[in-house]
Amino acid sequence: METTIPNETYSFIVKLVKVAYGYGASVLELKTAIARLSATLGFQAEAVGQGPVARLTFWREDEGEQQSLFVQLPAPSIDLSKAVLIDELVADVEAGTSLVAEGSARLEQIESKPAQFGPLATGLAFVLIGAVIPVFFAASWVDVALGGLMGLVAFGIMLLAGRFSWVARTLEFTTAFVAALL
Repeated sequence: METTIPNETYSFIVKLVKVAYGYGASVLELKTAIARLSATLGFQAEAVGQGPVARLTFWREDEGEQQSLFVQLPAPSIDLSKAVLIDELVADVEAGTSLVAEGSARLEQIESKPAQFGPLATGLAFVLIGAVIPVFFAASWVDVALGGLMGLVAFGIMLLAGRFSWVARTLEFTTAFVAALL
């Protein structure tokens, strides 16, 4: 099926979805970003998440055809510094200060950058976030310690998700299940 949407635009959006999801963006965030970005580029696009797969649909209002792609999403690994760079890239393409070809090159650069924080700092952040939540509810110090332990367990599950695809596909369920057992 022939459409008038350039292939480099398809490639850019597919790569954007994979990279952004891999660094912590939710499917809802991707859906809104792609809708805004595609409108800027002169066509319509929609993203729908279905488990570890996203369906991307592209079309132009003046054409009677749509093209749908199924994209396998990578295992999530939260890297907020890279997520911020991706947000800036999308804003630049929307504003017209960066072209799609430049955006693809910037995505490559973002992917090749080393993580700003190592696993020790990331693990500590998980523990601290888990420990701080009970403080908001004026809980006891035992609850604060248990919250920190749950944060450490959640970090361990995130590490496992990077190594085992079955953990990545069931990340939310696995984390909730283990936290419920504790």
